[in-house]
Amino acid sequence: MKQEGIEGRYNRRKRPLVTDSRHGHRISENKLKKVPFPTGPRQVIVTDTTYVWTDQGWHYPATVMDLYSREIIGWSFFGKNGRHLVCQALWNASSELTGRETIIHHSDRGTVPTAVTNTPP
Repeated sequence: MKQEGIEGRYNRRKRPLVTDSRHGHRISENKLKKVPFPTGPRQVIVTDTTYVWTDQGWHYPATVMDLYSREIIGWSFFGKNGRHLVCQALWNASSELTGRETIIHHSDRGTVPTAVTNTPP
């Protein structure tokens, strides 16, 4: 590389801002352990976030998936990892959820999902 005048690309932040599971928020009980696998759509939804490197730096997608069909019913994509990321994905999924039945929402137990759960109305 030195002979060819090629340099590596240096990123200011080498690691993305990820979920911190050692937080002080209340952790909800894992209700999926107590219920059978869903028998139809929109009974159980699961959410998760991840990170991807882009030309503008780290960005964070969040998805809402129907556990029965594995269909992504809501998503969001932001340059910051925070509760707005998960809230927007849930809002985008809300048109797919009728509200007539009880829906179990399951997520990991990191900082962002628990901050959403514990935010007062």
